[in-house]
Amino acid sequence: MRNNEHKKRGAVGAVLGSALAVSMAVAGFSAPAQASEVQWDLSIVGKPRAFTANVEALAAEVDRLSGGEFKIKVHFGGALAPSRETLDGLKIGAFDAGVFCAAWHPGKTPGLMGLSLPFLPILNLEEQEHTLETFLGNAAIMDELAKWNSYPVMGTLVPRYEIMGKGKPPLTMDDWEGRRLSAPAGLAAAMETLGAITAMQPAAETYGALDRGVVDMVGMPFTYAFSAYKIQEISDWYTSNLALGSTGCLVAANKASWENLPEKYQAMLEAAKPVAYAAQRAAYEGADSVNVGVFAEAGLTKITYTDDQRAAITASAQTIWDAWVKEVSEEHGLPGAELLGLLTN
Repeated sequence: MRNNEHKKRGAVGAVLGSALAVSMAVAGFSAPAQASEVQWDLSIVGKPRAFTANVEALAAEVDRLSGGEFKIKVHFGGALAPSRETLDGLKIGAFDAGVFCAAWHPGKTPGLMGLSLPFLPILNLEEQEHTLETFLGNAAIMDELAKWNSYPVMGTLVPRYEIMGKGKPPLTMDDWEGRRLSAPAGLAAAMETLGAITAMQPAAETYGALDRGVVDMVGMPFTYAFSAYKIQEISDWYTSNLALGSTGCLVAANKASWENLPEKYQAMLEAAKPVAYAAQRAAYEGADSVNVGVFAEAGLTKITYTDDQRAAITASAQTIWDAWVKEVSEEHGLPGAELLGLLTN
């Protein structure tokens, strides 16, 4: 937690592995703030876009509710931590809060990876909001985050994934065989059943990977992410109804920052969440209304599969779900079946 007398700055790269910096971070969170104004520093990667709309609205709403006494400064562009080090930064107290996705580092939060399973029956962003709130409030998930000295503040909505790529459009399910795809682990597993070769590229690196031929196609949240990273500029086609699923992203706080935050400000964060979720839904809807037209203007082929074609891939879902339950239960001691139930019921 930061107040007017003591504000830490700097990227997580400057503190990771440094005993001195860690001790300063711990000292900075050692006692509840006494000053009337509290400021949190929140880390997020990339530029302002639909994905960041929730934290922007969250910051604005708590500022309003507190009369300017509680402020959240959103640091864009990975200024405080790159994507795959956000969770590490939270663990050592390099900043008060951050946004991360489990798929950036699957081994760190295997329970959260349940949100990245393919073809979960979560059909829209309103349903996703409810699922996120329930899932993040589960005791096993909270314990998993606590191992990283983190506390879940709220979910980050992510639309269902589609695929955009170069070359011959995959008009049949047989056309995926041998193609190289960048997609998060859980969703990639579904495409592997069709013969795709998968690897996970950080979002900021997907344009370069596709342009250089490292991959043939990329899976991203439809439509905003393709536009945000300008993938349509070097692509030939995109799928419109694979609806692979989403991925687990959230806003998390450093545990000490949360515990040292006065209760009235904790309550304000809770009260601000509906506003933040609504702002993010509106941002995605606004992006969709523009981007579909942009894709058409770029000359991309829009691929729409029949129900029978989609059935060839959705049939893999239960096998992938069962394998995840077995893995997290046996290897990580998590209640896999219980967690899957939260995602499918």
